[in-house]
Amino acid sequence: ELHELLVIVRLRTLCRNAGIKILREKENELQLIFEKSRVDIIGLLQKVNENRRIFSISPRDHNTLHVYRVFKNNAEKYEFLKELFD
Repeated sequence: ELHELLVIVRLRTLCRNAGIKILREKENELQLIFEKSRVDIIGLLQKVNENRRIFSISPRDHNTLHVYRVFKNNAEKYEFLKELFD
């Protein structure tokens, strides 16, 4: 339980540093809602463009990145997001 708590703290810190205001998980989808002023949109779009099957940005809400992938646990989610924002 302590390990899971530490992973969640690391995940929250990563999100805050990346400018993610809300991290929402739905079935087969992870939504990243960004603070408008903190997103490196050019760098993010380059990564999104590399794999369009996994990522999408809604035309209605361009501050939300949809990640279509299932994560086994928070540690896997953390590693994925860490790589995305490095």
